[in-house]
Amino acid sequence: MILLIHLLQEDYLKIRGNGKFLFRLIQTLQDSSEEIRHLTTFYIQQRLLKRIPKIMYSHFVESLFHFNDYQEHASYNKFVVSDKEKKMFNLSGEKNMEKRRVLYRFMLENMNDEQRFQTTYRLCQDILGGVVEGAVSLSPASISLLRDTFYCLASDSIKLASLKSKGGEEEAETEQEMAGKVLEAAKKVIISGVVKKNVMENIIPIIIALKHKLESVKSPLVSDLFKYLRKLMEDYKNEVTDILAADKQLAKEIEFDLRRFDQEQEEIKEKQEQERLARELRHSDSRLETPLASAPGSPRSPAPGSPAPSG
Repeated sequence: MILLIHLLQEDYLKIRGNGKFLFRLIQTLQDSSEEIRHLTTFYIQQRLLKRIPKIMYSHFVESLFHFNDYQEHASYNKFVVSDKEKKMFNLSGEKNMEKRRVLYRFMLENMNDEQRFQTTYRLCQDILGGVVEGAVSLSPASISLLRDTFYCLASDSIKLASLKSKGGEEEAETEQEMAGKVLEAAKKVIISGVVKKNVMENIIPIIIALKHKLESVKSPLVSDLFKYLRKLMEDYKNEVTDILAADKQLAKEIEFDLRRFDQEQEEIKEKQEQERLARELRHSDSRLETPLASAPGSPRSPAPGSPAPSG
């Protein structure tokens, strides 16, 4: 790892435009050695991003295709990968879900607000919109890809830092500080307006079209879509309401579907809680029964080969 970083630093190795090399490097953040993880983090944050500030943004959408080993897209994840590499670096499947998501969060947290904004747009257009248009097929191979996409879109890591609430701010003491705060507030209003416009014009129409497509094939991804739609409703309630106001029937359908979804989630939670209580009850019963079986004077089964007690 140290040798690779030295070669990168001296430009003997090139990482710009080499997505597969970048993904291999990022994947060392999963290494069991804390020293390796620290070395990778330091190199990316203190060296690589200073030289190529947009590298995380440029490769983020492709990272979802690559780490899920989705190879059916016309342009994404077209690397030449040997069978040995596939075996060594495979992160696809349900069992590796959290490992992938750690890497997504790292990439998002090392972007600026403009890059996060563009990433939101590209995830919706290229992946969710790709499903609507047929560029991404609805198949078992794409389920993890789409679940990861919904996860990234709903995560705190993709939220713009400039729009996150900063509670407990001190009052401005000088005119210069006051002017700075006014400028910051105005900037926040402008950015918020741009983000809301993007939600209205680009994201919600794709989500609605995708909802119809997933429901038509009874896809298990419908629940993931509703989780993200619920998140959008929380963050952009007025904007979503404005869009749905133009189509009363659609508004009623979505309201009904969200209510049903929330009810199903509550039923699942209740069932899980009942199962947990039942397990605890069985466990406590077994602990009570064990001492009784071995207590002095308690009836025991006859040893093998010993005569049975007479009547």
